[in-house]
Amino acid sequence: DMSLNATLMTSEQKEITLAWFRALNDQNVRYMYGVNGNFVRRWQAIGSMAVSGLMSLVTLLVVIAHFDSYFFPRKFRNFFADGSKSERNLLFVLITISICALQINTSRFSVGEAQANVFFSTWTSFIALIFNYELWRTNAGRHLTFQNVLFDVNFPTKRFWLLLAIFSTIAFLAFLEHILHHNFWGEDIDCTKLSASNLWLWLGLVSCSLSWGFIYYRNRRLTDVSNPKLLWVVETTFASALVAIMGAAISNLTGGLSDKVPCPSNLYFGLWGAFVVAVWILGSLLQNHHIT
Repeated sequence: DMSLNATLMTSEQKEITLAWFRALNDQNVRYMYGVNGNFVRRWQAIGSMAVSGLMSLVTLLVVIAHFDSYFFPRKFRNFFADGSKSERNLLFVLITISICALQINTSRFSVGEAQANVFFSTWTSFIALIFNYELWRTNAGRHLTFQNVLFDVNFPTKRFWLLLAIFSTIAFLAFLEHILHHNFWGEDIDCTKLSASNLWLWLGLVSCSLSWGFIYYRNRRLTDVSNPKLLWVVETTFASALVAIMGAAISNLTGGLSDKVPCPSNLYFGLWGAFVVAVWILGSLLQNHHIT
């Protein structure tokens, strides 16, 4: 019956919750077994609760301050006035905490790998804080930080290459993290068996270098558009190589019986994000070939 199943599920959830609390209080416990079969390190579980609670408390106080009209309305208006340095400093503090939260909540053996809501909410809060900082600069009458970087008439695909470079870097750093856990820290439990001789480590380094290298090359030639066909050939070659590398990595590491990458994880979404953006860039280049 539905009521019986609900009772059984509730009982099972209670047992899991009690086991987690016992593990948190036991100094000898190094890993905890997650609901979906993922292993979570004890210090990351505690750290996740700490940074999440701190972020929630600070942001709640900010929301209360914006609606306060009784206790300290004048001070709060001055604190959050357009271009206020106090608000800027608060954003810097929150961004710093959010970066720490990314390491604690989305790295290997983190709560984010065992619970998708933790993974996505951590990344979402970090991106939201970056956008809030951009809004602060706008209200302060300053240029947007990324305005000149993302949009360039002579380099129309620049913002996509930057996104590709960011995804490639995340994937490469996640590869390195797996190697550190397996080779140096001896934490090969439920871990992708990557080593220094693993082909995908070096392909990750190549893809990261190709994406950032092309951005550097293209920026150096922004004023030299005398040979647009050569630039198109170079960009298409780089994009094709990255599509091939990321496609091979995805098929070997995230598919079928050879599924070795936990999901959600930085490695999983780094690979897929880089692959999708690389395909987008290549498709745009092929579609606009007649223009050059």
